[in-house]
Amino acid sequence: MPNKQIIPIVAATDEGYAQHLAVAMKSLAANLATARASFYVLHNGLSASAKEKLERSLDGERASIRYIPVDLGTFGSLPTNHHINEISYCKIIVPELLESLQLRKAIYIDCDIVVKRDLLPLWNLDLQGHALAAVRDIGGDCRKEELGIPVDSAYFNAGILIFDVHRWTEERLSRKVWSLVARHPEKLMFHDQDALNAVLHDDWLELPACWNFQSNMVVAGLELEDPCIVHYTGASKPWHYANHHPYADDYFKYLAQTSWASFRPERTLRMTVKQIVKTALPASTLRLLSRLKRTAMS
Repeated sequence: MPNKQIIPIVAATDEGYAQHLAVAMKSLAANLATARASFYVLHNGLSASAKEKLERSLDGERASIRYIPVDLGTFGSLPTNHHINEISYCKIIVPELLESLQLRKAIYIDCDIVVKRDLLPLWNLDLQGHALAAVRDIGGDCRKEELGIPVDSAYFNAGILIFDVHRWTEERLSRKVWSLVARHPEKLMFHDQDALNAVLHDDWLELPACWNFQSNMVVAGLELEDPCIVHYTGASKPWHYANHHPYADDYFKYLAQTSWASFRPERTLRMTVKQIVKTALPASTLRLLSRLKRTAMS
């Protein structure tokens, strides 16, 4: 019997996102038909308890986990917001970390995803010489002028990436991205994603939307019959009270198969008020308010 393909999957987490990473990893491993997943978890001091719960969550699946500690202090001061912190910038150094493991290619995943189909076809895609592959972010056009990206270039979402590790290390692309972060932190409204796009806007392979079906696609009315990966982008997540993402049930389906199965969303005053506003206002008004908010931030 031939050896099963092993797919290197990299994710970055802190203690607060360990539960959501468990859902991402469980859903990914559970949908592999023949291949195995080799998870590389970048972290900044993940507790022994969280590691044990992550490992228990993958019991019986075609998967293994290796933990790689990262000293965030070496990154310096980084732009963040209330739902994106420094750990997100770890994706920039993924190729450097994996090159020493003699891996030529790897898939990076954010923690706020659910995988609904086998990732083997994604892994087997030819990158056609590009440094990475990704899915377009339909809300990214507003970032092009600020970041110096040509109008005719597309802007990608950095939640699902396929890295050509050899290209990155050979051309020192991580160093180029870090250089931009250091020189222009004031420009990085979307943080590491902005930095990656500013450097690699002309060197990435565009993937079909099914491989990173983002929440802003739902808001825009884009319909996919059966997305391969659902990405819960934005500040509101399925694990928040009163979140009504059309694929929220998929999160809880896999959560029930992890060590965090007993989790229930906490009802807070802020979320209750937000739910009342969403219920009272028509969808067109909510979309307008969202656009105005994005414009004010840019």
